[in-house]
Amino acid sequence: MSSQRNGVVGLLKTRMGSQNVDSGSLIVLHCIIHQEALCAKTINFQHMTNIFVKAVNFIRSRDLNHRELQQLMADIDAENKEWKCDLAFLVDITNHLSALNLRLQGKDQLINEMFSLIKVFQIKLRLWESQIRNQNPAHFPTLKNHDTSNLQYHKYDDKLAVLREEFSERFGDLKNHSQAIEVFASPSSVDVTAISEDMQIEIIELQCNDELRKKFDDSSVYQFYKKHVLATVYPKLSAHARKFMAVFESTNVCEQLFSKMNRVKNKYRSSFTDEHLESILRIATSPIQPDIDELVSQM
Repeated sequence: MSSQRNGVVGLLKTRMGSQNVDSGSLIVLHCIIHQEALCAKTINFQHMTNIFVKAVNFIRSRDLNHRELQQLMADIDAENKEWKCDLAFLVDITNHLSALNLRLQGKDQLINEMFSLIKVFQIKLRLWESQIRNQNPAHFPTLKNHDTSNLQYHKYDDKLAVLREEFSERFGDLKNHSQAIEVFASPSSVDVTAISEDMQIEIIELQCNDELRKKFDDSSVYQFYKKHVLATVYPKLSAHARKFMAVFESTNVCEQLFSKMNRVKNKYRSSFTDEHLESILRIATSPIQPDIDELVSQM
């Protein structure tokens, strides 16, 4: 997607160059959901996960029921305590990462909302790292329910540190736009001295407008810019907002479209024209609910 030559970004820059449009203002971000998934892969417990995956596959292949699985786990003796604690830690951190992933997949999210979720999770990682270092698994309930006496907590501390550093590195491109995102998300409270000079006057005027500040507090960011920030009054801020509202923070929408296209254009519909496919995909992806009765009445 972000290849400088063959990806979408490269094609856009080439097109902008052919139209004599400055491509320097183009916001380039990697898919946030994919970056989060890549960060999750740094939690490496292969010595334990390989055995666990084989065990699960074996159980499924032999149709063992849940009661037999419970008996199998009960038969594991005390010398496997460390292995079980590793598994408990992996379960907990996977649950935390899965919860973040689900929130990132929420519909109609703007870039500032997803950036906020990432920042919050990074703060959580620092907290968990500090607590685990002090042998406090407060936010790891599965691990907490196990016998952690004489447990080497430092290896979990190290795993969390690696994960935190991976988040910081992979979301560096997002952090580079943090100031501009703050202007977009919080124009009524942003520090005027810290922002671009070409928007300072407009931001001051907005912050001194009590009615506009109230409307910002009472509406979503999208509705605020759509209804209340007029391009004739705030041309710089309006253009800034349109740019960040247009950011594709994830490829999730594109992937959903491809999935729908694969379901529509199958081997039994190979004679579809591009025009038919485009029309069907437009209907399949539109949030507008059709009034079937009205459509039938016009036939």
